[in-house]
Amino acid sequence: MRPRCDLQCPVISGLQQFWSTFSVILCKQRRPSNPTDPIFSHMMSKDRNELARDILKTAFGVNDIKDIPELESVSEERLNRFRDDCECFGPNIPLARLDTSARTATAMRDLPWNQMLISRLAHKAIDLANDQPADHSSTKLKQYPFSQWKKDFALRVYKILLQIQKGRQLGLEEGVRLRYNAHKLYTRRKTARRKKFQRRQRLCIRMKQVSEQLNDEDGFEFWNDTLRLITSLTEDGMSDEEDAVEGEQRVKAVQRVESRLPAFDNVLEFVDNLQEDEPMVFHSAGRKRLRRVTAELLENADSVEQPPTHLIEADLSLQSETIRF
Repeated sequence: MRPRCDLQCPVISGLQQFWSTFSVILCKQRRPSNPTDPIFSHMMSKDRNELARDILKTAFGVNDIKDIPELESVSEERLNRFRDDCECFGPNIPLARLDTSARTATAMRDLPWNQMLISRLAHKAIDLANDQPADHSSTKLKQYPFSQWKKDFALRVYKILLQIQKGRQLGLEEGVRLRYNAHKLYTRRKTARRKKFQRRQRLCIRMKQVSEQLNDEDGFEFWNDTLRLITSLTEDGMSDEEDAVEGEQRVKAVQRVESRLPAFDNVLEFVDNLQEDEPMVFHSAGRKRLRRVTAELLENADSVEQPPTHLIEADLSLQSETIRF
């Protein structure tokens, strides 16, 4: 027969005290008695996130929360009715829409319409949690208060509004980029027209000097009138050119200026060919000038620069000059 252990033994008493303390700690870890316990909060957060995502997708009628920023904003007419009677004309669930009339995501979140929508989403979460069958998961959801649901949906709605704000910023950046490219193209074409204008002036001036040296009065008068005609057209009266290929040969596609009389084209082409036609006067060096080919006007009217109004007046005043050529 085994001897009975003396409960007053120091060793036994110490073991009992240790086990009693350890049991209390273990029970506290295993039994999450309040929703602030880290283990309980993590378990509840998982179910809560799933429920919150389902509520958002159902409320906005989308298959993915990422699609919500693409939805149209609530109409201005509905907002006006909402201001008159917020209870009758407030946000609907389902078919919910956001008020995106403010500039920033924070300002949009704080709009009365969106605040009421957040509250209704939180109430919907409370109702769904209470309607779930009694089990461990539903018990955890029911312990989550309305204030925390509202805070949760406020953060989720803010993230959606933040995507809308970023989308607007990208749209503005795209607009700036397009305007920059358009200005760059305009500057490049304007520079090319100015160079063409100055080149034609120099050619006429040179031919005037040659005619004067040869005492050729008719030639001097001819080139003087030609110079005056080109000067009257100004830089804006020069045609645009683009690089092109005809067959296997690189050429310059010349766009016609609609406001310029067709008779002027022959005069300007005659001036442009002076360097090739008068090799004794013009000693050309460097890269050979590409052949010019008349191009059809672009089909897209928006890409064709409208000629300045003063060109039409210049053409009319110079009609008599074209007869001389």
